[in-house]
Amino acid sequence: MQQCPSASSTRISRTALGGLGETGVGLGRHQAVVGEFWSHGQHCQHRSGSEGIGWHDGARRMAGARACPRIPPNGQWSLCSNGDAPRSAGHGGPLLELSRHAGTTTQTAADRSVPRPPPDEAEVRAWATGQFVFVSSVMTGMTDERKACAQGIAAVGAVPVLFEDFGGMDDDPEEAYLAQVASSDIYMGILGQRYGKLLKSGYSATHAEYDEAMRRGLRSSIWNWDGELDGRQRDFLEEVRVFHTTGSYSSPDDLAQRIERRLRVLAAESIAPWVKVGNSIFRATSVQDDGRQITVMARIRDNTVAMSLEARRPGNSYSRNSETRITWPGGTTPVRITTVTSETTSSQSRTITIVGNRVPENRSNHLEMAYDGRSPEDLTELAMRIALLGDPNPLGNMSFLAAAENPLLAIADLRVPEDSFEQISQLLTSEELIGQRGSGHITQFRLGPQHLGHRRLRLGWMPVRRYQNQDPVEHVIEGDTPGNRPA
Repeated sequence: MQQCPSASSTRISRTALGGLGETGVGLGRHQAVVGEFWSHGQHCQHRSGSEGIGWHDGARRMAGARACPRIPPNGQWSLCSNGDAPRSAGHGGPLLELSRHAGTTTQTAADRSVPRPPPDEAEVRAWATGQFVFVSSVMTGMTDERKACAQGIAAVGAVPVLFEDFGGMDDDPEEAYLAQVASSDIYMGILGQRYGKLLKSGYSATHAEYDEAMRRGLRSSIWNWDGELDGRQRDFLEEVRVFHTTGSYSSPDDLAQRIERRLRVLAAESIAPWVKVGNSIFRATSVQDDGRQITVMARIRDNTVAMSLEARRPGNSYSRNSETRITWPGGTTPVRITTVTSETTSSQSRTITIVGNRVPENRSNHLEMAYDGRSPEDLTELAMRIALLGDPNPLGNMSFLAAAENPLLAIADLRVPEDSFEQISQLLTSEELIGQRGSGHITQFRLGPQHLGHRRLRLGWMPVRRYQNQDPVEHVIEGDTPGNRPA
């Protein structure tokens, strides 16, 4: 027998592990532990040479491990490592991660550092080339603001889309507005003092354009006049602020400068998108996908995240860590990690390259089931309503058919910047909806700023095509996130 060194366990509440039960712990497809975390705690004994991990309870143990005789007096589970993993200065060891499993709580680590050094001018202009930015505002009395907006857009190399430049179109004006929104990449809303003339729809052109941009899932930046607004415009601004933090401006010149700065931020975010590998979230410098292999490159500053990624090398004693999932703005897929290379570029960061081969999805057959008059697509919508909006589950003993994780809970305590909260939330929602539930793609995602303790969510997605003669129909849910609803 060999004994773990001192200070080699971390405690996890019974609530977090309660769903693991007698099966599914450790070695099966519901592998519970894919890394270790080191902290001061109890000793634990293992068979010599084993890679097992022992629970502080004889009923729950992994193959090749024995339960530690010292049961903590506080009634918590403890997870112990056999001490094979190296320690590093400043951290106890590799991050503990628990896999997705009904009833468990997953620990997620995020690199909260800035995206990377700000992109240089060449990178910004390379991003901006081909970016069409639709300028939305009332026309009358806003000439100077619209010119300033176009000036700020052109300053980064993007293309301003202004209705004044359309000219000679036979389309109905309202349809022309919306068609130009649909063909743009970014929506730039300028809300001045006046709401504007009502169209046949009962909304102003600006309001209709905003709705179309949200329906299309366009990136958006919205600015409002720092002064008195008419009544209908105030109502519109309050509606916009449910999902957006707006910026104010005091003059056309001020507006031009603010828009240019905002577009540079959007460029930095697009150049360094958020990626999730296993339970580690970080900004990548590039993601390459050739249909068979995914290659992720990133500059990591957070030591815990870096060590968690390095622990996935297939050649170490924890090689089962190499099977995981990679999620990025373009998709999500299970992979088998083939290589992890790390280059230390400074005392505060390292450049990591992760290469993984795609492996088949292994989803439960019950996702293809219809039940109680609900199609599989209806059950997926129900699952997302339950998980994201806190709706009750009406399926009784068959409630597992509408089971899903709430991805927002995983990042609630990560203290990520507000500008990143929506992006990471969409990333994790994509993993749950597409990766776990097998849907097609997300069509719209809006998560508003925190207001009175809650956030407003709007989520739309397209199911996969099941039948050649039947087109899939978009599903959309909207409401306040659970646990955060105002009293």
